[in-house]
Amino acid sequence: VIKQRLRTGEYGKGAPSRVGKAVLERLNEFELANKNQAELTPFHKTLQLEHVLPQKWQNVKYWSERWNDDDANTWLNRLGNLALLNQKVNAKVSNGSFDLKRKEYMSPYPLTQLITGYSDWSPKEVEGNHSRIIDLAIKVWKL
Repeated sequence: VIKQRLRTGEYGKGAPSRVGKAVLERLNEFELANKNQAELTPFHKTLQLEHVLPQKWQNVKYWSERWNDDDANTWLNRLGNLALLNQKVNAKVSNGSFDLKRKEYMSPYPLTQLITGYSDWSPKEVEGNHSRIIDLAIKVWKL
């Protein structure tokens, strides 16, 4: 049940966003510890969930060329489209194109940094990123 909820649950809006943020924080901390780096000190007051595909994607050419309503409804609020960013950077990238966002995603959060390795952000990339996050959660929590 937990695996299914992680795979299909929406964590990018409302009350579930707190769960999404907590899940991503714990997985980022695991990745840091796994690489023998210091524990992540979250900035709870300024830490936010960033939607890589923005919530208001329709009016930005980059996004409207790659996404349709069905795909956006499927992936917008799933873990594969969410990243941890501080409030200042999140406000700066807002509804910008993926190229703009990718330049700003160098952060202390390993899962956010991994997004910079993608050259595009279409449903295919989000699905791949989502699978990677879910696989990591299954490994970390032995689900």
